[in-house]
Formats: sequence, structure tokens, C-alpha cells
Amino acid sequence: MRKLTSAPMDAFYRANATDAQVLDVGSAGGRNKEYFPNSLTVDLFPDNHPDVVADAHDLPFPDASYDTIVCKEVLEHVKRPQVVIDQFHRVLTPGGKLILSTRFLFPIHEAPHDGFRFTKYALLDLFKDWKEVKIIDEADPILTIVILIDRMIYQSDFRFNKISKGLLVLITYLILPFRHLLLRQYGDVRKSQPVDSAFTTGYYVVAKK
Repeated sequence: MRKLTSAPMDAFYRANATDAQVLDVGSAGGRNKEYFPNSLTVDLFPDNHPDVVADAHDLPFPDASYDTIVCKEVLEHVKRPQVVIDQFHRVLTPGGKLILSTRFLFPIHEAPHDGFRFTKYALLDLFKDWKEVKIIDEADPILTIVILIDRMIYQSDFRFNKISKGLLVLITYLILPFRHLLLRQYGDVRKSQPVDSAFTTGYYVVAKK
């Protein structure tokens, strides 16, 4: 089940992998080296052993100094998301690319350092000054339910713990086939606004300066 829930994100970063030098912000000690082997890692916490200890709100790099920035699962944890996005824009070269993922329908994680959730429309507003922005839904509604149950299993204790968690795992396998029955989704209860996904765990963003 863990492989199922992590597969979309792995596929996204694999599709954007590069051997070129990148700036990896919030890297947690080089966790993205598989896809970005020549990255300069930046993290707020020294215990994560980054190349540079720095705050994403005030990156210690010159303007237009990197062609690519990676930011994996960080934006929901910062205090001022727009400031961070503007810092990425400043540090990127003209035409440079930001590869980013963040959360929408997702449980609290890394508590207490967890502050925001983003809709697609909030992300579009954050990136309003960028030339190109592509936003990809991470999961369809059924997979979103499965991922939330999966996280609940790993982040909770229950009465009759092993039995209860086993039943929840069984429920996820019973729910998954319904993915093939879903036809379309809407962004309102009147069904007047068709959307790609009204229920997704998060978004993947590729933005160009």
C-alpha cells in the first residue's frame, strides 16, 4: 500500500530528473539525490546535514544564479508561502524552472511545523508573476481516500489496534476498484464547473520564470 501511495510523486520527480546542477530547497539531507544527483542542498535544520543551512524566506544566493530549483513537500511548512515563491523567482535564471510538490487534502504531518494547504487556484495566485505554470493533480478521489486511510493507519492508534488496522487495509482494497467507475468531477455541488480533480491529496507544479 505504501508503494501505491508514493508512486505518483516518484513518477513526477522521475519525469523531471536531471543530472544538471540544481538548488534543492528543504532537501532534508539530500533525500532527492536519486533524481537530482548534482544538487546543492538547502535546509533550515542543521541536523539534516544540508550543504547550506538557510531559510527559504531569505535564500543566500545571488539573483538569477540557478537554472533549476527543486522544492519537495516544503511549501505547506513555511510561514509566508508567497515570500518563498518570490525568492525562487529571484534566484532562478530567466527561463529557469521550479519543480515543486505540496499538499491539499492531507493530514497534519511534521507537527507542529505544518501550516498550509493549497488549492489549485491558490497556487495559480502564488505563481501569478511566472511565465509558465503547469499544475498536476496528484491523485483521483478514490486514491485520495485510500491515501488518507493509509496515513490514518500509520498516524493513529486504535482499540484492538492490529485487528482495526487490518480491517482498514481491507477497506482500501475494496475501495480501489471504484476508480474505474468515476466519470467526471465538478468544483461545485450544482455541477456547473467541471474540474480535473475536486479531491486530490496534493499538487505537482512545474513553473518557468
